[in-house]
Amino acid sequence: MSKGLNDANLDYVLAVIENAPNTELSVMCEQLQIDSRDLLNQLAISVARLFLTGTRDFHYCDEVMNIVIGDIVD
Repeated sequence: MSKGLNDANLDYVLAVIENAPNTELSVMCEQLQIDSRDLLNQLAISVARLFLTGTRDFHYCDEVMNIVIGDIVD
């Protein structure tokens, strides 16, 4: 499995989470051939950058991270 995602794939993951919050991250990991820990790490960094640059507001970032954490806990 790959250790990294390009920007297009990260955008894809964010779009899927935004449009279908019940999507399991394990399915995306399999499709993108990436380890779940690497996906979660890159996703968290990406969301933090979106917030810090003002590209996305707190509510968007909070929602994305809540969905991700929910998937981890479940």
